[in-house]
Amino acid sequence: MSKEIVFHIGYPKTATSTLQTFFTKLGEMGKINYFGKDYNVKPKKRLNHHFRNLILGENIYNPKHENKEFISSKKNLISDEWYTCSSLKYALETKQNLQAQYFPLRFKNLFSKNIDLKILVTIRNQIEIIYSYFVQIYFRYKNYLKYETFSDFLKSEINKDYNGELNQFYYFDILSQYADCFGWANIYILFFEDIKHDINDYAEEITKILGLTKKDKKNLLSHFNDVNKKKREKTKSGKLRRKTRKNLLGETMVDIYRKYEISPLQKLKPIAKYFYRKIGRKKREKNIRKPNSKERKMIFDEFKNNNIRLADKFNLNKAKMKKYNYI
Repeated sequence: MSKEIVFHIGYPKTATSTLQTFFTKLGEMGKINYFGKDYNVKPKKRLNHHFRNLILGENIYNPKHENKEFISSKKNLISDEWYTCSSLKYALETKQNLQAQYFPLRFKNLFSKNIDLKILVTIRNQIEIIYSYFVQIYFRYKNYLKYETFSDFLKSEINKDYNGELNQFYYFDILSQYADCFGWANIYILFFEDIKHDINDYAEEITKILGLTKKDKKNLLSHFNDVNKKKREKTKSGKLRRKTRKNLLGETMVDIYRKYEISPLQKLKPIAKYFYRKIGRKKREKNIRKPNSKERKMIFDEFKNNNIRLADKFNLNKAKMKKYNYI
């Protein structure tokens, strides 16, 4: 009898970390066997790194040899967005170019025939995810990048197809390869935008895919609500602290700006606010400004036909995709 594994492959910038913290809780409660990212464990000791090594190796995965818990009748879940957005980080670390299109066939070759593999993925419209992706790599790898602004990044990468940094965002081309390997009915595609506009439907889909209960769904909704509440509670000063941590004056003004509501230094609020807006963020805000209307259209036009094919082949909700700027 084959065992089922659900492989959650991302995408990055689609509330993946929020899901992974919830999946970790489900694993701790014994609801599922969770083998994905666990933020309570040091990165190199996480089981998802073990699977990365297997994916990049030449071995065939055998659950009896790798981990006896895979034999359990519980749902087995792996979660790691590395497989949909790994090319830049991997290239910088290994000097080799590894694209998202590499993985579907490796997945097929890796897992033995007695494994029923299902792919779970959350996508986000390319206008938003590409910008969010750029902001992330700008702050993490800016010393390695050949471009300094989002405009430069877009002009450099938009027409390179599989050879460029945007290759992973041609959703149909990538997910159809997974479908060819594991069956079209075994690919579950969710919309990131539903988390904001239709969270109940999003939670319902997760519940069905993982075979969870109504109580688990309620807990997932509560989890998202708690995470969003914490995000709202983060002050602007917290963001500024990360951006100006090397500047002593900046640190001082951040502290004033953060505490002005309860501090006798409240009168210094205008000065701190001016520093926050005009000095600390000026250069980086310019470099990571959001795409203008021309750039948004450029991205939309580039990916529209690919998204239409995605909708047709996977029978996705076109009304939602139009509302969410996919098509």
